[in-house]
Amino acid sequence: MRRAPQPNAGDEIGNLDFGLDNTGTIGDTVYDDVNGSGSQTGGEAGIGGVTLALYGDTDGNGELSAAELSAGAIDVEVTDASGNYLFEGLPDGDYIVVLDETTLPAGTWNQTGDPTNDPGNCSPNCDASGAATISGGAGNDDLTIDFGYQQQNVTLRSVSGTIWEDDGNHTFLVAELMPIHSVRGFISPTDFNCMGYATPAVTAAKLANPTKQVVGIIGDGAFLMTCMETLTAAWLELGGVYFVFNDGELSQISQAQEIPYNRKTCTVLREAKFSGIAEATGCGFISIENDDACEAAIAKALSLAAQNKPVIVDVKIDYSKRTRFTKGIVKTNLERFTLGNKARFIGRALLRRVL
Repeated sequence: MRRAPQPNAGDEIGNLDFGLDNTGTIGDTVYDDVNGSGSQTGGEAGIGGVTLALYGDTDGNGELSAAELSAGAIDVEVTDASGNYLFEGLPDGDYIVVLDETTLPAGTWNQTGDPTNDPGNCSPNCDASGAATISGGAGNDDLTIDFGYQQQNVTLRSVSGTIWEDDGNHTFLVAELMPIHSVRGFISPTDFNCMGYATPAVTAAKLANPTKQVVGIIGDGAFLMTCMETLTAAWLELGGVYFVFNDGELSQISQAQEIPYNRKTCTVLREAKFSGIAEATGCGFISIENDDACEAAIAKALSLAAQNKPVIVDVKIDYSKRTRFTKGIVKTNLERFTLGNKARFIGRALLRRVL
């Protein structure tokens, strides 16, 4: 076997490549800023299919000049299904990322998230572009060039299929406040109440009626019992919507405890991250933090569901205002007591509130 010639001291050796990559990467996310905060929060989804172009910022001023535009784009990328994009293999230098707003989904969109002023302050700085610098090659990436857009003039749509309601405080809230306009358009538990049935019911109803809208109104306690059934919906691409009324309690029971006894026993839940459940099962996720976010979030959820994407909607609900049912059961049960039992019941309730 012949050995390769060995270099001697002082010999010059060239053309050796050790595979070192001295280039950097620019990127981030284009997202649906449902609440208009200027930053991606509460599980707001990315926007896929959006085109972005990368230009050289030859004068280093962070703005795209006519000369830089005429020089042409260095690279063009399209966001993936999660709204992410990357420009890779870039040498040191100054760059500008420009988003093509004509490639956003149909509708009217206003930019809210500005990569130069994050969290976005788009008055008056937003111009669908962001400046980035690569310095020092590998390890000096700029992955902060995100763009937030909020859809405008969103009209809240009614559900044309069926609404499945689980058992809980929300059952009576819906009964009091929600109009139902179609026969068999609303399915709700009655005397033999069963917590947790609505999540698999939504999945089954969508499987049986793939062309109809199917949504569920489910308490957080009930959802935690059967939430992994949404994995089936994601696997079969069944676009149901699971509205989870999240108050951190089994509130129908806890309110019935708290009113007369001033305490709650085994009815307060540990905090659950419903965004994690959505990620684990492959569902979409939307968070409704307040009343102002309701209309856009509901429309967005129904839009995703129409694309065969099951969606979990985390509805932050405040039950400090008692439902008529809660008030009614306390009054009705009190009226059933004899005068002596009434006195003992009221006296005990007052004592516990004082102590």
